[in-house]
Amino acid sequence: MNNQNNLNVNSLKDKNCLIVGKPNDLMRIISTILIDNGCKINIAIDQKNEKDVFLANSIINESWAMGYNGIVLDIDIESQKNIQMDSDSISEQVPGLEILIFV
Repeated sequence: MNNQNNLNVNSLKDKNCLIVGKPNDLMRIISTILIDNGCKINIAIDQKNEKDVFLANSIINESWAMGYNGIVLDIDIESQKNIQMDSDSISEQVPGLEILIFV
């Protein structure tokens, strides 16, 4: 197998990640892959939709089962477009954020 196509799993170990967006299968798959590779995930969603809250908590519960206690953050849907890794509000809730993913 070509080493250039392999993911360096050590590069994700203990990295803090925030996944932002609407909970769906893609968010679940990305979360699982990141956790499998040692990444610490948190999820930010607009918690106005009860189904979204349920799905996001389900994803986080899977992370707990895999050994990491992530959290679900409430974020206004309009402000999702303007999130930046170094913003004060994100830094307070996810200290040491290193990976930001929009789903």
